[in-house]
Parts: sequence; C-alpha cells; structure tokens
Amino acid sequence: METGMRAVQDGSGLAALVADAFAMTDEEAGIVLGYVEGHGYALAAKDGSLYRGDVCGQPEDISWEEYDIEDAIDDAYEWNFAMMQDSERLMEKLESPEDYQVASESYKELCSDEKILDGLFDRTRYGKELEEMAVRIAGAIISSLGEGKDIDSAVGQLKEGLAGMREDTVKKEAGTRKGRCR
Repeated sequence: METGMRAVQDGSGLAALVADAFAMTDEEAGIVLGYVEGHGYALAAKDGSLYRGDVCGQPEDISWEEYDIEDAIDDAYEWNFAMMQDSERLMEKLESPEDYQVASESYKELCSDEKILDGLFDRTRYGKELEEMAVRIAGAIISSLGEGKDIDSAVGQLKEGLAGMREDTVKKEAGTRKGRCR
C-alpha cells in the first residue's frame, strides 16, 4: 500500500473517518463498505481523506483516487438496485423450490440493505437535489393545472423542461463527480 495510506477495515473505521463530512452509524458504513469491496474496490485513508483503489487488476499495485463518501453511498445504492433487479430476474426463472428459497433469502437481504442505503442516499447532495427536483416538478404540474391546462399538456411541457434540466445537470456534474460504477 502507498506510503501513508491506512486501509479501511470495517464500518466503524469508515464511520470514524468520514464523521466530520457525513454522519453515519457503524452499521450503515459497514453496508457501504461491503458493496464497495464486493465490487472490487478497497477504501483507504490518507491525511484525513478517503481514497478508493481498484483491486481487481493487480492488488500489489493499486492506483488510488480520492473518493467522496457521498459518491460511495451513491455507488452502493446503484449497485444494490442492480443486484435486486438481477435477483428478481433470477427468481422468475428458477424452477427448483430450494433454489428459489436461496435466491429469495438473498433478495430479502438486498431489500434490507436497500432501506438503509435509501436513508443514506436521501442525506447526500444527490438525494437532496432529487428532492428539490421533485418539489419543482410537483409545483410546475400544479401551476399548469391552475392555468387551465389538461394533465397531458402539463406533463408534456414538464418533459421538455426536464430534458433541458438533465442536460444542464450532466454538464455541471461532468467535472465534479469522481469515481465510476462497474
């Protein structure tokens, strides 16, 4: 490991490391760390900052990048969602009751993680932006209906506006968001 880097070993270590930036319990941090590690990454600390390294390539030669805890939460949230979708598709195909039971138990664990990750996500800047966008959308629909427009034209107008907002958001985030998803 690079000089000065300390590996994040468990949820309590991650929670303590990010406590000033983002308060979370040891359990919450352990879930985030589990998803990060489960997707081939390691977390480490150096000079009070969080770093992520890809351990899928050459574990002895990890390339570290600074990593924001809110990005880690967002990534874990997305990975959980993808794993839930995969589990649902698998359960639809299984014919053996025993295999279905095993897959169902795994799915229940993912659902339990989802509740915790959802609560964490809501507290991130991404969750707050999403909440603000939902409030603006609801306000725009109510305003359009108040102007005498029918629901179909109000929704059509919103779709056009949202397409523009999405382009602006993508351009704004292109230079600010670090990390990648697998």
